[in-house]
Amino acid sequence: MLQRAAVLIGVKKTGGLPVLNAVQSGLDQMKAWAAAQPGMTDPNGVPRIEVLSDESGTEVTATAVRKAIKKFVDDGTIEQLIVYFAGHGANVNYNEYWLLSGAPEDANEAVNLEGSKPIARQCGIPHVVLISDACRTAAASIQSQAVQGSIVFPSKPPRGSPGCVDVFYATLVGQPALEVSDATAADRFEA
Repeated sequence: MLQRAAVLIGVKKTGGLPVLNAVQSGLDQMKAWAAAQPGMTDPNGVPRIEVLSDESGTEVTATAVRKAIKKFVDDGTIEQLIVYFAGHGANVNYNEYWLLSGAPEDANEAVNLEGSKPIARQCGIPHVVLISDACRTAAASIQSQAVQGSIVFPSKPPRGSPGCVDVFYATLVGQPALEVSDATAADRFEA
């Protein structure tokens, strides 16, 4: 059976951008889906799912994302790693960035998606899946344009053939990923 793991990242508030209401529900749904996938538990039956969220007021940092990914890379048995992000995204010079809690004030507190992809191919996990539930609009301010982001995969020496990295985006480059209220949900907001 294919051995899988997932790192699920959700950041509803960053910088001066609007708070995103559907981040936690997206994380909860992704966690439920991931937990139901074959091979997503270790030999002791413990789910191989790491959730990083600012829901309880804890900041989501690039260091925390790197540690969560490194845990599964160092495991040595993972054949497919799914990394999901829900939050604000930005595009600077056709490079994608996932904005973490400290961005854009701290230019490193974002995930540099374009920079992370080639390193992910060499990390030793044969198949990495990156799912971006975020806007891909141009950075709107000088401060946001300074975001460089962090590489979140460990840089390993090449071993054999590079792995495969698939990337799925919520929208086209240059477009927002909108939170739209459900007209049938009169008593609650759910995007």
